[in-house]
Amino acid sequence: MAWGNTQTTILLTTSIYKINLMKESNPFIKRYLAVLPKDFDLENLLIDNPIKVEFKKNDPIHIRDRLIYLISVVYYRFKKKYPDHNIWESEEYVNLCYKFLHPVIYNYRVYITYLIEAGIIETDGSWQYSRKCLGFRFTEAFRTTYKEKRIEYVYDKKIYKNLQKVRQPIEVKIKYSELHSHLHHLHYDKSLVDKVLEEVYPNKEDEHKKYMQNDNLMRLKYPDTWTFRTGGTGRLYTPITNLKKELRDCLRYKSQELIEIDIKSSIPAMSLLFFNPDKLEHYKETFNMYASNTWNPDLLNYSKNLIDIENIDSNINYTNSNRGIFYNNTSMEGSSVVLSPSSSSINSHIMSSKKSLLHVIPEDIIEFQEDVKSGDIYIRVKTQWNIKLNKSYSRKTAKKKLLSILNSPSHWDSPEKDILEKLYPTVMKIFNSYNGYFKTRSQRSKNTSHERWTKPPFAYFTQSVESDFVLNKVCGRLGEEYPHVPLFTIHDAIYTTQEYKVLVVDIMKQESLKWLGFEIRLGD
Repeated sequence: MAWGNTQTTILLTTSIYKINLMKESNPFIKRYLAVLPKDFDLENLLIDNPIKVEFKKNDPIHIRDRLIYLISVVYYRFKKKYPDHNIWESEEYVNLCYKFLHPVIYNYRVYITYLIEAGIIETDGSWQYSRKCLGFRFTEAFRTTYKEKRIEYVYDKKIYKNLQKVRQPIEVKIKYSELHSHLHHLHYDKSLVDKVLEEVYPNKEDEHKKYMQNDNLMRLKYPDTWTFRTGGTGRLYTPITNLKKELRDCLRYKSQELIEIDIKSSIPAMSLLFFNPDKLEHYKETFNMYASNTWNPDLLNYSKNLIDIENIDSNINYTNSNRGIFYNNTSMEGSSVVLSPSSSSINSHIMSSKKSLLHVIPEDIIEFQEDVKSGDIYIRVKTQWNIKLNKSYSRKTAKKKLLSILNSPSHWDSPEKDILEKLYPTVMKIFNSYNGYFKTRSQRSKNTSHERWTKPPFAYFTQSVESDFVLNKVCGRLGEEYPHVPLFTIHDAIYTTQEYKVLVVDIMKQESLKWLGFEIRLGD
């Protein structure tokens, strides 16, 4: 072959070849990235302890890949549930459910049984129909033997095809077709990615994390490898959901940088629906579905304590802040009038509004609403905790602690929760009743009985509202009226280009007034 022809052949490895790879099916892209213990020798285990399977019993690669997949699923489920725990030192179980395993490996029970008998995994034996899946963890012997991880690729076509049905349900792609279509134009700055990865993961022990983040980015080029599905609370999971925040800055839409527009104090903002009966009515079905068995709906009638204006005592000072906020529901002008507790016009308004009733709203509810709407609730509680408990919370750690308290069973106590209950007594009483009693992840993983358990009510309700607002209300409207506007979502945040920032912000504020009853605050 002449040099000229050789040179032409070599040039195929440049951009033209890469473009063709994106158009054509690349068999090395269609893979499952598994994680196994570094020195774990599965092949020798199978030689010494052969597995008994009926289907493909003479296909060692078929058998091995299914075992690798299931071992890796235990690892991934653990890292998702307990991101701050060391899997090799933890005794926590993770639930593996039929509805996720069976669509990928129809005879998964044969392989699970083998892994149990081989001393690799063990089960908690706790299962309840439609309530709880069996819990699994690596055995103590397995955990103490292996401490490091390695990457292993599974190229099995059947596993890959079945995974895609789970990762990209057709109904989700249809429902959010506009969001799905924008992903096809998303790419990244490779040189910037390499620099960021070195900064975020400088240590050798984080090499696998770097590799997995890079793999997530690489898969943006190949739609067949994407994740595009919704979770239990309606949250949408896409190829960029699990990217480190620093790496999202490397993303480009048709060569344009993306900007983030996030809802400030999103979960507390969604919780304000508890105190807005008109807006809560829209989410009534979801609200009731997640409410605890001990939920007392009468607690929402906190303004039911009415004052009969005709029998008002003119000697009582109704501006006393301890009494809370008063408002006239049928004022002379025919509309609701809200007065602050320090307003000097309360008594005069009372006297000019005979034959009507005044509702009493506890002041801490008003204060909680204002802290969420106009201030930063995380800064407020951080300051209180640091002063009264001699702590050193940052906004980030205070946010984590506050959400942990709000998402916990009502009987859980802590010094931080005590302070919250003093700041917002009525608010916390309502949230505690809504949560009631439920088993936490840790309790459920150690539970060996078939006792009934529920999802964390406050967490599931507020996340469901957040998902509906971002995906259906905001992105739904933008998709109908401005389908050309690029949109990418990560739970409480929307990413777009600088050109459309003002438009997206305006729509978010308009929709929040319509569905939440107030104008949400957005991050800078």
